[in-house]
Amino acid sequence: MKKLILILSALLLFPSVAHMAEIGPDQGQITINVTDENNSVFSGNWYLHQGTTDKGMVLRNGTGGETFTMPAGPYFLQVFKKDNIHPYFTLKSENPQTLETGTVMTFDIQYFKKMG
Repeated sequence: MKKLILILSALLLFPSVAHMAEIGPDQGQITINVTDENNSVFSGNWYLHQGTTDKGMVLRNGTGGETFTMPAGPYFLQVFKKDNIHPYFTLKSENPQTLETGTVMTFDIQYFKKMG
């Protein structure tokens, strides 16, 4: 009887766990890629703002690449120099961007040791 109760409990719990992992109906995914001049994964400094400028609320900040689920809407990526060794960078993606429901939006940042 205990085994039957455990099996039924697991079956009831499983659909709710699977549901939590799904992207909601008004969400999409944002991917931020950060590379150096050799296109190798690199750490930099970035802030993801909600809205179309760097005046919007900061939702995420980081140093490496990341993918996360966010509500659909406009987002602005603010980038800063890494340090004196990699003081230059290029945001290779359109900024701001609008995340559409069920899509993946990508920001690509590339850091350089010297200009040109």
